[in-house]
Amino acid sequence: MSFVWTQATLELLTSTNLVVFMNPKNENDCQQLLNFSGNSLTWEIKDIEDFTSLDPDESVEYGTKVMEISQNIFTSIQKNVDQLAQTLLSQPSF
Repeated sequence: MSFVWTQATLELLTSTNLVVFMNPKNENDCQQLLNFSGNSLTWEIKDIEDFTSLDPDESVEYGTKVMEISQNIFTSIQKNVDQLAQTLLSQPSF
């Protein structure tokens, strides 16, 4: 895990046991651009850019909306990670 953004490469994706895509668009991009077809799981996590109601010209309101959306995205990711961990821990080979 990293706290900085990392560009996906085919080598990076194929070197893992499981790739988790945040949404189908990310999965499709990797399949089309990198020809990736490895072991993957796709969630339905929206990105901040997917929320069309955001208007950067509304500075204070925009910042509040971004924080609220970010918290909701983080909560969704946490929930999916918890479910994935439970699934993996319940497998005999783990």
